[in-house]
Amino acid sequence: QALGDLAEAVTQEEARVMAELEAEVGALLQSSGQFAEAAIPILEAHVSQQVAARTYDFRVVKALAKLYQLYPLRCDPAVLALVVAKAMMARPATDAKVLASIVPEALATATSTLRRIAKCDALLEASKYADFWECARGATEPGDVPIVGLVPGFAEAIRNFLVDALAATFQTVELDACVDTLGLASRDDARAVLGEDARVAAILDDEGSSSSPVVRFAPNRENVARQKRLGETIRLETLLSLYTDDDDVFKSPEGPAAVPVAPAS
Repeated sequence: QALGDLAEAVTQEEARVMAELEAEVGALLQSSGQFAEAAIPILEAHVSQQVAARTYDFRVVKALAKLYQLYPLRCDPAVLALVVAKAMMARPATDAKVLASIVPEALATATSTLRRIAKCDALLEASKYADFWECARGATEPGDVPIVGLVPGFAEAIRNFLVDALAATFQTVELDACVDTLGLASRDDARAVLGEDARVAAILDDEGSSSSPVVRFAPNRENVARQKRLGETIRLETLLSLYTDDDDVFKSPEGPAAVPVAPAS
């Protein structure tokens, strides 16, 4: 009972601190103080809170990126890495592109972790998904944290974006292709990820051009061929029938058009 009460008290205290920080940041972003150097630790604390609570507020992320641009010596590469990773997780929103236009290249490539994040983002943008997952799981220097482990929920967020892209582009995809695209280890993992997904209609074992089962996506506005609705096209004769014989719909407001005459030879 005592441990339970202590845990509840800690939770309430954390909630109180989070609420106070949220209010402070909200007021800060509504004032000219958001451009002051003193705002940096406040916004960095909020980014850390976003990472821990698995929330996301692009206003804060963008404001901190602008401050790092204004005060480059105050830039914390570890926090910047979190900022960029959170922006990548927001896809298909273009938040990562916005940050790339704000943060100077010297800061965005200051550490091996930041360079790997930039590479991962470029691979994702180029639809090189297998290479993306290899890069996101790798570490180039001792002590580096793989990008997939940098922010809780990173892999899940990227997979959610990729399933959206697959469902919008295809009606069916081989399960093996989904394994590679989603950075999974096996067909069983793909079945576990996709089996309960509302965007997937079924996983079929008896279709496909190879031995791979096939993922059939639920119909949506993007992956279904659009048919012309009845009445979508109006014939010229129909338009002309709306006018009486006395109406000259093609008459020039300044009288009949002159008929061009070829010059005499």
